[in-house]
Amino acid sequence: MASLYSELRRRRVFATVSIYLVSAWLIIQVADVLFPGWNIPEDNIRYLVYAAIACFPIAIALGWKYNITAHGIKRTPLASHISDETSLPLTGTDHALLSFLLLAAISIVAGFGWNIKQNPVLEVDYVLPNSVAVLPFTNLSEETDNEYFSAGLWHEMINVMGQIDGFRVTPSTSAGYFKDHNLDLGEIKQKLQVANVIIGSVQKVANRVRITLSLNDTGEGASLWSQTYDRDLKDIFAIQSDIAHAVAEVMKVQILGQEEEQLRTPPTSSVEAFDLLMLAQQANDFKRAIELTDQAIELDPDYTDAHLRRGLLVIANWYRPGGGGVEAALVVCENSLTKAREHTPDASETSYLYNWLNGICLRRMLFMGRGNPEIEREMEAAFRKAVQINPSESIPHVSYSIYLRRENRIGEAENQLRQALELDRLYKGAMLQLARVLSIMGKDSESFEWNKRVIEYFEDGYAELAYRYADLGQFDRAIETLLQAPALDDQAWGGRSLRQLLIYYLMALRDPETANKYKNANTQDANSAKDDLHSGLRKAWSLAEKSKFDKAYEVALAATDKAGATEWFILNELAELALLAGRFDEAIRVFDLALPVLSDPIRPDVQKNTIWEAVQLAYALQMEGDKARAAVLSGRILDMTEGHRRVGFENVGVIDACVYASLGETDKATAALREAFEAGWRDLYGGMLSQPPVMFESLAGNPEYEAIVEEINADLALQLDRVKSMDL
Repeated sequence: MASLYSELRRRRVFATVSIYLVSAWLIIQVADVLFPGWNIPEDNIRYLVYAAIACFPIAIALGWKYNITAHGIKRTPLASHISDETSLPLTGTDHALLSFLLLAAISIVAGFGWNIKQNPVLEVDYVLPNSVAVLPFTNLSEETDNEYFSAGLWHEMINVMGQIDGFRVTPSTSAGYFKDHNLDLGEIKQKLQVANVIIGSVQKVANRVRITLSLNDTGEGASLWSQTYDRDLKDIFAIQSDIAHAVAEVMKVQILGQEEEQLRTPPTSSVEAFDLLMLAQQANDFKRAIELTDQAIELDPDYTDAHLRRGLLVIANWYRPGGGGVEAALVVCENSLTKAREHTPDASETSYLYNWLNGICLRRMLFMGRGNPEIEREMEAAFRKAVQINPSESIPHVSYSIYLRRENRIGEAENQLRQALELDRLYKGAMLQLARVLSIMGKDSESFEWNKRVIEYFEDGYAELAYRYADLGQFDRAIETLLQAPALDDQAWGGRSLRQLLIYYLMALRDPETANKYKNANTQDANSAKDDLHSGLRKAWSLAEKSKFDKAYEVALAATDKAGATEWFILNELAELALLAGRFDEAIRVFDLALPVLSDPIRPDVQKNTIWEAVQLAYALQMEGDKARAAVLSGRILDMTEGHRRVGFENVGVIDACVYASLGETDKATAALREAFEAGWRDLYGGMLSQPPVMFESLAGNPEYEAIVEEINADLALQLDRVKSMDL
């Protein structure tokens, strides 16, 4: 025992172990301090402890075998070979052993580091003292029509305060959550992570306005300041400036020179134009909003914000009836930006709206395949500038994340969305976008949590959660989720209703009987034209179920023509019926009409929400003999699925299978289908007919295809048994 102890001392193993333990302890202590600041859950420190324990044998091995000297790493000689040389040079075997030990240590540390990365980011509970939420103002006007004024003034107050660096202002997308909720300061503090709230009311009578506000501490519940402003409407901009100054004084926030100048400079010389623009922002009808905005511009042609708001309205509604289409929308946007620069030469440096609109327009150009790296950099700079000008705004982060996601830059998209939610904790749109991105990344558990949070907070998001389940082949859970929704006829994603999604998933489980029950119960639409349209489409699909495809197409065509239907999802049904009828020229015509972004023969704009339509169009082109365009579109589809595959997106194999089946490449089609099945895909029968896609007709009789179908049928039968036990 004494000899072993002496040998350990001679080889300096005790010294090595001591240095290792002290170093590991220091790293763990530093992590304990830094992890909370980096929003990393403290329980991740256990991974550092695990890594330190796992690397301990490596440290002992190094201490036993080698010495670190002034001349580098040397081999410790055996006790029987001790001479004047206390260390020996390294041999080839030593180099190999050291390399192996180094790689082992790196692998252990990297493995535990990956576990830390995979853990969800901790939600920060620290409340900044300069944080404030302006809650929606109560309208006390006798005329309920003045609700737009209190709502518009609330938005403006958030914008004004948000551009003062000293404040951390909650965006309206989160503060608005409390409009219809009972005000509980503790809940507000917990949900919004703010130290202060501004509660107020607005009363507008003729040309007089009374604004009553109070600043409250969310921790103690104490009122820190209150004031009533009773003035002429023409003083509205001065009132906003006075409020900002008063709140800044109470919260000990310094208003800097440029910020002071912005507070003193009204956005328009016409209070009436300001009033019209607020009314336009609250209008539910797109055409009415444009009309009011144009009236505001007519009153004050130099009203920069009005020009920019007009551009935002048009680009956000280009696909609606009367929207004019995307080409016209881009022209309007460019005109709005030009007008803004004419009236405010430094708009690109001072206007949040200018940079946001510019970013959205450039993003749309990139989506249409008309961009280049320079335009991409300009778009990114515009979104970043918008956030810099108004740090309380989260929407530019979300706008940019959508571009990043569609370009398969998924990690960057996740980062933008987490930044948005750090600013805007109750922004429903950001929550749903993050859930979608996390699903693409394979982080299903956290994705489901965000979806469920939307349902818990907003009683919304049922369609998105159902879609997540269906994407994993879990139609039973998707159906269960939709049945929990308050109203099945509420609109879901893509313009469809929850009822239509429920019918789709029931058909995917090969349960047309229950699906038809929900189809026949869909009598919510009181609009006679739309009622005729839906009735016509139901009749068409009933005919298709009897394999009367030609007649089905004729009925659907008559119904859509009579209703003047332009919605892409309605036209897609018509195109699908044309495919089933073998009228490939008609299918191509209708697909091109429904989704003109797919019509570009050079670079069709294929995205996830239109990829199935792109697959069907490629099939129709192939069958019609337009092989050149079919090849371009098929190549674009395969490029997109390959990009999704690189970032872990599931079920892209079925898209590849459809493309390869259309091209007659059976082996590639069945291999891609097997990949999709292994990833969870079960949507073989989804659709109006509960039958496989028409592209797979060429695979019938193939042993591998038939084996996959049999496995899918077995899984769907188990899910259907569970659905039958639900209260349908």
